Amino acid sequence: MAIWYRIDILEEIARQIKLPEDFIVFSGVCRLWRSAASKKNFRFRANVVPWLMLPPKEKGSDVRSFFSLSKGMSRQINLPDAERNKCFSSKVSFIQKFVLSTSPSLESEDYTLVVIYGSTGKLAYFRPGFKTWIAIDSCQHTYSDVIYCRGMFYAIDVGGGITVIDIRSDNTAAAKRVVADLPLELVPREFRTKFYLVESAGKFLVVGRKFHYRITDYGTTAFRVVEVDLSRNQNEWSPVKNLGNRALFVGDNSSLSVQVFDNSNFKPNRIYFTEDWRELYFCRHYPEGVGRDMGIYNLQDGSIEHIETCFMYNRYKCSLYHAFNPPMWVEESFQ
Repeated sequence: MAIWYRIDILEEIARQIKLPEDFIVFSGVCRLWRSAASKKNFRFRANVVPWLMLPPKEKGSDVRSFFSLSKGMSRQINLPDAERNKCFSSKVSFIQKFVLSTSPSLESEDYTLVVIYGSTGKLAYFRPGFKTWIAIDSCQHTYSDVIYCRGMFYAIDVGGGITVIDIRSDNTAAAKRVVADLPLELVPREFRTKFYLVESAGKFLVVGRKFHYRITDYGTTAFRVVEVDLSRNQNEWSPVKNLGNRALFVGDNSSLSVQVFDNSNFKPNRIYFTEDWRELYFCRHYPEGVGRDMGIYNLQDGSIEHIETCFMYNRYKCSLYHAFNPPMWVEESFQ
């Protein structure tokens, strides 16, 4: 049994662990094992599969369900005041999305926060020490998504145009439209209901979502993926038909790319998507049935495994959407 008390062997075992759930369990065995499970020994932190956080099952509940695609299991976690504390508005009106340049910490407050706000999808930013948000007036378009990538913020508008935002050291911002509207032959109008920006293995991807809406039902029917070359001063893009050994996770809160290993419970060349149509929550046609537009899109054959047949349905036979606590991908941080 002495082998289990050799720190060098324990550290080597820790470096072979691929899933954060297993890494956390490993660190909980004893103090020695915890010391071996340092952040630097978790080699797969760049490919951590997000958990899916679902809305409360009961009104007024602080309990949230977190589903692990890697393990195929769910955990119930109590989040104090999750239901009672909501932000309905701010100085820049309703915030649709926010993106950080880096995670805030107790040691440093060197970060920048960019938000999409208001019904017209405008941009603003904030830094520690600011007394208010600062609107980026040079961004006059209606924006659908924003991402922090390669040391810069990038935003995509509803027409498919991409703007780079440079927050300077003197706290001023400059915005420049680096990509004009994506061509219709690559991303037809029906795929422009919703845009997502994703960085995948060094590539800058634009994901377009096709959506149908009828009185009786609604839902996602397809996706289009386009790679945009941002390294040159000209508009260059190309369709993406295969993601290789990677999978995309898209949603209103965040979108990311993850490498798929052979023993994973999730599949490569797929797009995992959540319900993002918060306006339908207030639609009288679907008072109890919204939130089911979640599933897995196969980029190879165009098929969709909807919620009725995918991982969440057997566990949550109820409305899976909440106006202020919608389903979202939660990324574990090992930075």
